[in-house]
Amino acid sequence: MELSNNQVRALFGLAPTARETISEKAEKAAQAYIRLHYARIILTRELVRFQGKQVAGIKYPSIYINIIQRALARLSIDMRKLKDFMQKHAIHVSEKASLSPHYIEHLYWVKGVKYSVGGAPFVLSRNVEKTLRYYMVELNDHQSYI
Repeated sequence: MELSNNQVRALFGLAPTARETISEKAEKAAQAYIRLHYARIILTRELVRFQGKQVAGIKYPSIYINIIQRALARLSIDMRKLKDFMQKHAIHVSEKASLSPHYIEHLYWVKGVKYSVGGAPFVLSRNVEKTLRYYMVELNDHQSYI
């Protein structure tokens, strides 16, 4: 028998978890969209560099090109799913950021109401790096060459 999260919490005397509101889902969707947007820009830039042979000292650039192309393909699929979710819930995220030396801010709208999401540049950079690692390394680790 499999128990739900709330059933397990009840066994330990904990309150059930609350369902996420649409505004919480919208904020998570906006954050995910921003990470995917920046990851796509970086992957596209790197693909152009490798295809244009602008990277010196790489013996087999076709391997890197293949990894980047697969990462971009998977990222595009996930981005399409996220865009479908955002469209279903009337969420729009601006790709243009408001920049300051200590903060990067993106605006997003939920059914016409404006919100903002952002953070310090090093935090955004770290989150984009995790996203890139997921698409370039972890997805490729699950594939066997034998």
